[in-house]
Amino acid sequence: MVTGFMGLQSLGYYAGLAWIPTLMEAHHMAASQAGWMLSYSSLPGLVAALVAPVVVGGRARRARVAVVVAVALCACGYLGLAAAPVSLPYLWLTVLGAGQGISISLALGFIVARSADANQTAHLSTMAQSVGYLIASAGPFGLGALHDLTGGWTVPMLALTAMLVPLLLAGLGASANRHILTPVASARPDGDKSVTGLPGGQRVRSVAGRREQDRLLPRGPTAQSGRWTLLSFATWSSSSGPRTMTCCGDSPVT
Repeated sequence: MVTGFMGLQSLGYYAGLAWIPTLMEAHHMAASQAGWMLSYSSLPGLVAALVAPVVVGGRARRARVAVVVAVALCACGYLGLAAAPVSLPYLWLTVLGAGQGISISLALGFIVARSADANQTAHLSTMAQSVGYLIASAGPFGLGALHDLTGGWTVPMLALTAMLVPLLLAGLGASANRHILTPVASARPDGDKSVTGLPGGQRVRSVAGRREQDRLLPRGPTAQSGRWTLLSFATWSSSSGPRTMTCCGDSPVT
């Protein structure tokens, strides 16, 4: 959901960045004025991007409301540009810029909010931005192709509006108050339950990760001796007491 939201909001932004001046020139606006209008849209976007995190404040309910507001603003801007791009250009680009500013702010915030620690944040950021911007790269090309096929800008802008539906769904999913991986507590011999395996005494793993771990566990004498070597984070215990783990050549850790 985080990756989808990042990709779809970026798709709309870069598509508009590439073609909005051309759209306005097609409606007889001077090239210099069309370029200025695109630059102007970044001003409300900047303000919205700075204000949105303060208003949301890390709360899931407020994040969902912010997603709905951002999608509504973008829809208003796209439909306005499709219907009357040069009649009220400042209005359309103000609401569109504000919607896009809120969207990018939320997209970056979701990466942190849906991660349990810095390690997860790095992994999620890598996936969300690499895959997300790959999705976004289709925006300018797709909008231009639709313009060539239809000979106008109404259908391309309506297509951008339709893309807001999956953007809304992805944003609502990313707003859920949960982490992408669930911390797992392991019992220590002294009865203390702590999350272990990562630096600072924290570890997080997914269901898929646990299945992969089970597949990699040694089944021979090495397993019976209680000494395991894995390249993933893990902590095990048995009825006879804690087992010993070595990772990547490090000293054994119990």
